[in-house]
Amino acid sequence: ARAGDEHVFHSVLDLAEVMPGSSVGIGEATIRFGNAVHPVPAIVTRIDTPDGSIAYSGDTGPGSDLAQLAAGADLLLCEATIPGVRERHTYPYHLTAAEAGRIASEAGVSSLVITHLAYGADPDQAVSEAAAEFDGEIRLAAPGTTFTIGETT
Repeated sequence: ARAGDEHVFHSVLDLAEVMPGSSVGIGEATIRFGNAVHPVPAIVTRIDTPDGSIAYSGDTGPGSDLAQLAAGADLLLCEATIPGVRERHTYPYHLTAAEAGRIASEAGVSSLVITHLAYGADPDQAVSEAAAEFDGEIRLAAPGTTFTIGETT
């Protein structure tokens, strides 16, 4: 946030820099971080609680720590910004829906929620592309939708 020492953030928040490979505990939750592939510093995240686990891609391209970090998670919330198939000239710092599905499959997650679709992308097509790579439950993140580990509403 680049907030100086006198900024109100410091009286409200306990800010700590995290890096890939680090973890923090908050109550009964453990939050772990991995490397993302993005042109600015970014991380992939996993939260484990006694009730279950969720992994989150943030913005990342192929080659991140996401599959390893998400291994066995109950839910993977994963960006699927790039429509269609990746080609040589495709922007390298975001994922396709098929790549999101492949990561979910490699990680062995229970369910996949795809998010961060490009403006104008067909959500049904994105779900279909993810489903070609992942046999589990796939949902689309949408405003007002909530997800509970183990079930979606």
